Amino acid sequence: MVRSSVPNFRRGRHSASCSSSLIWKISLFGAIAFAFASWNAHGGPQASPNVSQQQPTTSAPSVNPSGSQLLEVPPAAAGEDSGGLLQIPQLATPEIPSMPLPLQSPVIPPGFTGCWTGNPGGFDRVATDKGNVVGTPGQIYFCYGNHAIKFQSADIVISPQARAGDIARHLGLGYTTLKAKGIKTDVYLVTADTLRSRSYIDIEVTDHLLYLIPIKFHEHMVEDEVSKLAGPNMLTIYARFVLTAPQQHMWGTWHADFHRVADVPRSTE
Repeated sequence: MVRSSVPNFRRGRHSASCSSSLIWKISLFGAIAFAFASWNAHGGPQASPNVSQQQPTTSAPSVNPSGSQLLEVPPAAAGEDSGGLLQIPQLATPEIPSMPLPLQSPVIPPGFTGCWTGNPGGFDRVATDKGNVVGTPGQIYFCYGNHAIKFQSADIVISPQARAGDIARHLGLGYTTLKAKGIKTDVYLVTADTLRSRSYIDIEVTDHLLYLIPIKFHEHMVEDEVSKLAGPNMLTIYARFVLTAPQQHMWGTWHADFHRVADVPRSTE
């Protein structure tokens, strides 16, 4: 899912008499570099949340006074703009609110059924309790069935600037790739033109040590979405999320307009 190029790792030519010593030195230095990069990304002293605004956002509605975590969507009066109902409260801390049980067999309105694609182009707002943000949301493909939502693919984009920082954290001896896998979505509220859902996303992280040795681990994201039809072929989604990594959290919001597609080219594993 990474969209940036990766420098090649090259080895010089040496005589047979010094090759064993050189290989030992490279292996030792690579192990130290990887340990340092892992500590820098996931350990180190606790820091205040790093908050950045990546896109302008509109204000979110206040939390329901009843304390319910479900977004209430009252019927809109004729001609009334209900766009503000698309927003969900931002998270001040990396804690996703609890939810009641999802609908067991939601009936997806016919206006939603079919496949859609869109691209948030980054986060509206993002914060971390330590470390740096490497990947941002890219092109998303998913389909509404009659009773379920199936995500086909969700790209994670690494910008050239983020890639440079990633390589620097590996001391020039590696890089990271990210892939969203195993996306599962529950539906909690349905109206004729609005859905409230929660997705559970498994993100496969691969550290390419010395550009040759892949080391894989997993991070987990929980994401709340409010989806509203804006026309027969247009859909707007607002989302908030919390990502949990070893000794690190990231949380924030994004939104995007989606349009219908006749077919979805890929499938998320």
